[in-house]
Amino acid sequence: MSLARVFVEAEFQKGEFLPLPEEELHHLKVRRIKSGEKVYALNGKGAEAFCTFTGNGILVEDVHYPNNRELPVKVCLFQCMLKADKMELVIQKTTELGVYRIIPVISTRSVVLPKKNKLLRWRRIAAEAIKQCGRVVLPEIAEPTPIERVDFDGAKIFFWEEGGIPFSRVIKGLLPQNIAFLIGPEGGFSEEEAENLIKKGWKPVSLGPVILRSETASVFALSVVKFLCTY
Repeated sequence: MSLARVFVEAEFQKGEFLPLPEEELHHLKVRRIKSGEKVYALNGKGAEAFCTFTGNGILVEDVHYPNNRELPVKVCLFQCMLKADKMELVIQKTTELGVYRIIPVISTRSVVLPKKNKLLRWRRIAAEAIKQCGRVVLPEIAEPTPIERVDFDGAKIFFWEEGGIPFSRVIKGLLPQNIAFLIGPEGGFSEEEAENLIKKGWKPVSLGPVILRSETASVFALSVVKFLCTY
């Protein structure tokens, strides 16, 4: 069995003792990890620490910075707001696949508006996802932003079923530069939104004749990038 991982927002120093938050202590209890056993600690900033669990915290034994667990490109996902369970699924799965930043977007056809406590929950979901998959960088999850304000300094595409170049023709030509994906809500983009995005330099891209659900499109796009960068 692989060693349990905990998430601790701290700068790791060899020989240092760090108390664990309640949710991480609960996680180790569920895993039946006992005092004296070894665990890994992640801080979300690229460091992974080999530690001894003390019962109420961890003693840092060694620190290293793996450089092979993150995508070689930074992918920023602009995800139009979805219903709670779907939004959480997108955050969890795209985090596992290597997304660098997630920006929730409020669009004309968004059926759900974000609640104040959602951002904290989304960040916890992302932290749990990097513990599960072994990543060492925690994706940034930004405050929701209106679609009129979305922008990105780099390659930027939005998926639109009304037209556009096939994704397979576009993506290889964009890598290895950093890239942004903009995914619409369940109802898709309005004509006005699509026109404004094109004027701002966003490239309309098609995922083919079959219309994917918004959460499927997000996971698919990240999966393609991960495949092209890994294999």
